[in-house]
Amino acid sequence: MYIDPEVLLDVKNHLSINPLRYGEERCAGGQTWKSDVREYYLLHYIISGKGTYITPASAFDVNAGQIFVIFPGEVTTYAADNLDPWHYYWVGFESSVGLEDIFTSYIIDAQECAHIFHAIVNNSPSIGKKEWYVSGKIYELLTFLGSRGDNGSNNRDYRYIQLAVEYIAANYREKINIADLAKHLSLSHSYFTRIFRAYMGKTPQRYLVDFRLDKAAEHLSTMQCTRAEAANEAGYTDIVNFSRMFSRKFGVPPCVYRSEKRQQASKK
Repeated sequence: MYIDPEVLLDVKNHLSINPLRYGEERCAGGQTWKSDVREYYLLHYIISGKGTYITPASAFDVNAGQIFVIFPGEVTTYAADNLDPWHYYWVGFESSVGLEDIFTSYIIDAQECAHIFHAIVNNSPSIGKKEWYVSGKIYELLTFLGSRGDNGSNNRDYRYIQLAVEYIAANYREKINIADLAKHLSLSHSYFTRIFRAYMGKTPQRYLVDFRLDKAAEHLSTMQCTRAEAANEAGYTDIVNFSRMFSRKFGVPPCVYRSEKRQQASKK
């Protein structure tokens, strides 16, 4: 069997990780931290308990076995639950390259990474070797999360899209906020929009509008309903706005569309 004696690596994308600090905190109920702007990544792994993480994008509930990510340049707030306050490990480090492909959301399910954080906080060697040791553990963490993304990110992303589409289909008559939907999936709004567009060919907001208008068209075509009833069935409370958006999509106002569909049906 032939064994290649040499493997060439793309080292330009794996430049230095510079560990800065780490620690452990058993928080009191309701204990709150507000971060200053940092130019490094700060990861918190929740050992037990729960809390809330508030980012520029949204607020997230965080539970045991999850990591919440504070990105460079962002001001965030995080607070322990009043009744079941969290106990977490944390580690901060600089990276000379962006890690967006690994940290695709603010919240990461990572029960398998507990031992890495435990090793950083509890098993670091003597001072002279500590920085190398922690750096190695951070690389181990990034390797695990990165490989998991390489093997399963497409499937996970597709599942996120499935859940979003199912949610819209079940709730399109209600008021739906896309940022809240992304939060429900534990994704950042920008990442959710990006993967949704990649799979569906349109943004989540555009998909929601089209879905509602298609439902309205269906009601106008097959049921004896008025423009107002069709708008209501599609989740629109503003009939004027509904008529404008319907005309933009189908080329004619709702009443004309209904009349044309009924004429076509009568000729069959």
